[in-house]
Amino acid sequence: MKRGFLIPVLIFFLACKREEVPVTLTVEFSNVKPSTIESTLCRARLAGPANLDTTLYVFRWDWESDKTWDTKYSAVPWIRKSFTLPGVRTVTVGALAANGQVITATAQLKVVQGYSAPVPDFTVSPDSGNFRTVFTFDASRTRDAQETGAMLTYSWDFNNDQRFDVVEKGNPIAHHSFSASGIYKVNLLVADTSKLWARVEKEIIVNRLDTLIVPAWHVAPEYPSDLDTVRMDASGSSYTGAPGTSFVYSWKKPRGAWTESSADPVLVWLRPAEGIYMMSLRVYGPDNLYNEKTFEVVVARANKKPTARIEKNIRFGNILSVFEFSAWSSSDPENVPSEMQVRWDFDGDGNWDSPYSYDKIAQRVYSIPGVYKVKVQVMDMGGLTDIATTEINVSGNTNPTSQIKDVRDEQVYGIVQIGKQWWMGENLKWDMKQVGFGDYYPSWCFNDNPAICTVTGRLYYAATVAADYTGETETRNLCPRGFHIPTMDDWTELLQEVGRETAGTALAYGGKSDFNILLGGFAAWHHYGQYNEFEPDSLYKVAYFLTAPIVGNARVMQYRRNESTVQFRDVTTEGYYSVRCVKDK
Repeated sequence: MKRGFLIPVLIFFLACKREEVPVTLTVEFSNVKPSTIESTLCRARLAGPANLDTTLYVFRWDWESDKTWDTKYSAVPWIRKSFTLPGVRTVTVGALAANGQVITATAQLKVVQGYSAPVPDFTVSPDSGNFRTVFTFDASRTRDAQETGAMLTYSWDFNNDQRFDVVEKGNPIAHHSFSASGIYKVNLLVADTSKLWARVEKEIIVNRLDTLIVPAWHVAPEYPSDLDTVRMDASGSSYTGAPGTSFVYSWKKPRGAWTESSADPVLVWLRPAEGIYMMSLRVYGPDNLYNEKTFEVVVARANKKPTARIEKNIRFGNILSVFEFSAWSSSDPENVPSEMQVRWDFDGDGNWDSPYSYDKIAQRVYSIPGVYKVKVQVMDMGGLTDIATTEINVSGNTNPTSQIKDVRDEQVYGIVQIGKQWWMGENLKWDMKQVGFGDYYPSWCFNDNPAICTVTGRLYYAATVAADYTGETETRNLCPRGFHIPTMDDWTELLQEVGRETAGTALAYGGKSDFNILLGGFAAWHHYGQYNEFEPDSLYKVAYFLTAPIVGNARVMQYRRNESTVQFRDVTTEGYYSVRCVKDK
């Protein structure tokens, strides 16, 4: 093959100003004389003024110069192409500039006829037989890129003795019978008129049916389920009149292939799916003679264990709060929830506090503060069980508490009365699931980790809140129905109630107010010249709560872990912060 050289075709840019260096387009080929069985690299090369920015161009190709473009525009100036027919090809490339101006270039490429070897393949019918069977070998699936099957020569070696038993041109069909049982390697060599050739080999099993072989099988367990390991044992097979005959065995599942013959009479089937299966057993005796039987295996559906789940009304409460737990979300493959029984351990001490019952709802008031692990055990009608646990936090305070459900996502929040105000007892978790503000999403889980959202709530992009959640209507309210983002007046009233000088201690997790500040951290976009950097920070160390309205910068109430006070500060609207909602008055 000759080395490729450049075929330049110059097209002057139509809109060039007088005395400016024109932009030219050149088509280059990596191989100027490719064959029909190889590809060539086609490259579009731009030239022009020293300040020419080639990244402002996109390219498309017409392989026949028939004024129909064969590719879409692409920023990549090269493409690899194969031409399957010989002849002179006229290739056109079009370059589209960012300002809408177009340059085209055309070049010719001579494609010569290439030659490749055939790809032989054949089938055998029937797939097994005895010494009387006339097997049909069909090589019609053989392919050649340049020639039809009628031009190919088929040479068959049925005994793998390196001698061709049948040689025919244009006829892909051959017939042959074998004199004895065994495994034969059949070779097919296919050659084209250019004397290129290729070979393929397949194994053929020639059997003899022997009715003196008596296949026998035993299935254990006799009535298996889809959770069992099933053993099918053919060791009881025998040979009439010749006890002690050695056998090899092969098994076949429905829609499956025969297993490889083995002296091991056992087939292990791990957890078959529920259903009725017609299994086949083939037992081979002397001289590779065999007999075959089919039998039925019925696999029943086994009782599977349930999956226990707990839902709770609130995470945080005090010694007057009514905690409610529900196991209705538990599931089972065989039973509906109403058919399952549950029992409860309310303090995680390992002792069940209630007997099994069909009632899936339980309530509890804790007189002693602490962190409790609540456990439920679910039992299905078959006696199988599963356990789920959840955690609640009980303070020693006596603030009035209750709960609300956000109808938008069914999320339940505990609420606490502090003075005359009702506050949510944890951070907002509503995911707006909408297009972001500019390039940014409206809410975010710290480090994209949903588990953190479960603990500390979502963080909300202040610019989105300012633009879309002004609270003027219910649909523009970020908080659940009846609640709103706190204003400075709301915060001031809260701080006056708990004591401004020690507000951090009172509002912190475990403080006397049951406000339970959750330290969700924050994140913000920072601009360094032409680069933008997204920086999450201070998870479990600081809480920034948005204040309404957001005008100019965003104002947040800031609390740092273990500090006795809180502060208010202005922050960028290009940041993500927590939201704690307060009830409308």
